[in-house]
Amino acid sequence: MYHSALRPKEYLDFFTLEKELNKDAFGLYRDCYALAHTAAFTRKFPGFQITLHIDDMKFSSFLDTISKEKDRIMICAQRIDTAWMSEQIGNNPVILYGNAHSLYGEIHAPHFIYVFDKADGGYRITDPWNGKARTLAEDRMNDFVGKLKYLLGWSPIAITMNEV
Repeated sequence: MYHSALRPKEYLDFFTLEKELNKDAFGLYRDCYALAHTAAFTRKFPGFQITLHIDDMKFSSFLDTISKEKDRIMICAQRIDTAWMSEQIGNNPVILYGNAHSLYGEIHAPHFIYVFDKADGGYRITDPWNGKARTLAEDRMNDFVGKLKYLLGWSPIAITMNEV
């Protein structure tokens, strides 16, 4: 059990919460994992507004068409690069969808990281695979986003959240 930034006076069992969100997200939006899971999150925590920043105009338009969560989830087309990331980090942490190969060099696969601060020459991130914070160099961040888009052909996605 851990204190949560969402509800600091309460303890949350994150392992149970993750299982519940996965179960609740199953089948919501088969075309986009990120939309399904953010929809499940906003249904469980209605006091939050989520923005999905999609680095592909056609995919962004498609998701906006199929979304039934328009009051809680905004979908916008946005080029995701380090200049944009640096602007966002000043306002909010970002959950970023990129290529795991840029982090570990082993496999090319879509992967989420939590980007929470700008550091000298890079970004402070937490990787959910190991839960550890570390600095990712700016060129590796560009690689993380770029390889997902240009090598794997998937749209990078950045997720931001605000209380309403």
